[in-house]
Amino acid sequence: MTTIGAVLQRVQADSAMPAWAVAFLTALPSVCFSMFGALAPFVLSRVGQRACLGACIALTASGAMLRSLPLAHALLIGQAIACAGIAVLNVQLPALIKARFPAHVGRLTGVYSMALSVGAALGAGVTARLADTSPGGWRTALAIWAVPAIAAVPASLQGFRASGETRLRTGGVAGMPPVWRTPLAWQVTLFMGLQSAMGYTRLAGCPPCCSRADCYPRRLARWQAWQSSSRRRPP
Repeated sequence: MTTIGAVLQRVQADSAMPAWAVAFLTALPSVCFSMFGALAPFVLSRVGQRACLGACIALTASGAMLRSLPLAHALLIGQAIACAGIAVLNVQLPALIKARFPAHVGRLTGVYSMALSVGAALGAGVTARLADTSPGGWRTALAIWAVPAIAAVPASLQGFRASGETRLRTGGVAGMPPVWRTPLAWQVTLFMGLQSAMGYTRLAGCPPCCSRADCYPRRLARWQAWQSSSRRRPP
């Protein structure tokens, strides 16, 4: 998600992208997280963990490859596909950690959160340099990020083969009211929504502003990397 902002100026210059498309492109992560993240429990209950995990990683890799192709609207469609896969994974993985490793929830959730921040920082910090040094420019720099997703597919599925499928609880707990009737759940939702709004406002709004101000691309990439690594992601 953070790779687009690092090369946004190059993308605009090469593809003559209109202002509305730039705004939509930078807003896609937050839109996809809200839409597809809400569908994650339904998808998990229908297809199971293993199929969902493999499909979402494949979607992420496919979107990363598609957005680098020189086709009409490929950048927007590929970004949407990749963000859809990430949105569902972002809901599935914390629940998967709690279900499969109940004795190590705190430690593994910390590792998962750290991996998110490090990956976001690398995506923002390395992409601009790759765009400068790669033969295909920004298209190659974006396509390279499909490689980690492709490599994660066999490793993830092998873990399920070794230990078997773990069923996630998708319904309510006996004797407790539905979550949407719990005041604490709404308070947590409001808190998380406000916190995410600050982060995604920076992620979506700063690249277009810096582009209009002729900010040096690598300086913007370094700033995004610092912002991504310093964000706090509660479980």
